[in-house]
Amino acid sequence: MNVLIVDDEPLARARIARLLQKLRPDFSLLPLACNANEALKICGDVMPDLALLDIEMPGMSGIELAQKLKEIEPPPAIVFITAYPDKALPAFSVLPQGYLVKPIDEASLAKIISGLQLTHRAQTALKQQEALDYLENGMHKQILIADIRLIKTEDKYLRVVTPTRSFLIEGSLKKLLNDFPLFFVRAHRNTIVNSSYLSEVGHDHNKHWLKLIDLDDKIEISRREWPNLKQLLK
Repeated sequence: MNVLIVDDEPLARARIARLLQKLRPDFSLLPLACNANEALKICGDVMPDLALLDIEMPGMSGIELAQKLKEIEPPPAIVFITAYPDKALPAFSVLPQGYLVKPIDEASLAKIISGLQLTHRAQTALKQQEALDYLENGMHKQILIADIRLIKTEDKYLRVVTPTRSFLIEGSLKKLLNDFPLFFVRAHRNTIVNSSYLSEVGHDHNKHWLKLIDLDDKIEISRREWPNLKQLLK
């Protein structure tokens, strides 16, 4: 995920960058910008997924910069930075993800990152990086969540299904739902599906079902889960 940091205070920029690298070493930091014009030049080369913007800056303010970044489709997640929280209210006119109060600490930054919403470029980038760790023949392996279409119980195990293969792992559907709430939804007591690949829902012979991109079979939906899954495709 590409992260843009814009702050006219060199120490503040450096601190945010250092905390981000500690929390998420997999994030890619764009060149640090000291003002809005410099930030726009950077965006001309590489589009940010997440932008951390100081509100009070010489020249164009962080709010004005955010308004320009919001013209991107989909827009980056915007987080404002301020030393004066009482001045942050006007910033919410551009619907930011939140704001951080200087001096920024690790806990507040971590909370902001964990709350990134699906509608932003930031969450799209995060979703592409998330992976499931599992054991296979005694070896530790990983699979990208984006490659998984569904997971269902099978005896005492879970069967992971992708477009090209399926395999058994240990675990519980409940834990996977808790660990990856942005990806998986329950279709049935014994099945969870990757909501990114929902393509169709329907019912026949008094049974509800769904279809997933890249899979031919219909997957049964319980009566309890039917309203939720139907709503997701509206």
